[in-house]
Amino acid sequence: MSWAHEIKEKYRCIDENLDNSVLGASDKEINELQDTVGKKLPEDYVSFLEVFGINDGGLLSSIPAFTDVKNLILTYEEIDEFPEDFPEGDWMIVGAGHAGIDLAMNVSNGLVHYSSCGDIGQFYADSFKKLVCQKAYVKYEILSCAESVHISSSVKSVEECLKCYNKNETYKEISRMLREFGPPIDELCDQIRIVGEGENIKYFAEITEQGGLMLYFGGYGADKAGQRYAKIIGANIN
Repeated sequence: MSWAHEIKEKYRCIDENLDNSVLGASDKEINELQDTVGKKLPEDYVSFLEVFGINDGGLLSSIPAFTDVKNLILTYEEIDEFPEDFPEGDWMIVGAGHAGIDLAMNVSNGLVHYSSCGDIGQFYADSFKKLVCQKAYVKYEILSCAESVHISSSVKSVEECLKCYNKNETYKEISRMLREFGPPIDELCDQIRIVGEGENIKYFAEITEQGGLMLYFGGYGADKAGQRYAKIIGANIN
């Protein structure tokens, strides 16, 4: 069983409609995409397409890009008309966005970045598999909790967040999460995602592509934790 099938099996008990809301791509459709891209698709990515390639059931809905096979093929059919919107080399589009902003993956090492009009920009995830697993964690293990909260703050960079850690013990905890689960301090990326579980609360933190800080809390006491963090970092509760 592939990792994508395991995600579907794992969260079927949480989302009773999961079988009806997701649809995978056929071998023919995946091969058509590979032929259109002109590069061999990474195995982990193919596994995702086999389970979620036509409809991911809202799994990646927070990403401002279409990730289904049909839209990706249509996007590549525009390459002759807008070649400047497509990155050169080992990169391929895995999320078709708007105004030339796409989600691009390096087929040789799996790294996912944003691509703006063909230029590879901000780091997004270590791999497409990791990206999907994290999105599934937020959707099915945090937001599905009876008590959950999502807050956002306009922190401009990871460095700015780390410099503020002396504000108090709570912000120090955010800094600790970034240090423990993110890259080494001397190799900070613009985008870091952190998954963690306390005694009663599951949490997910990320530095977004816009440079903001997003925190998700789920479980008993999540509302109280969210309000506490929101007050300290000047965030909005969503």
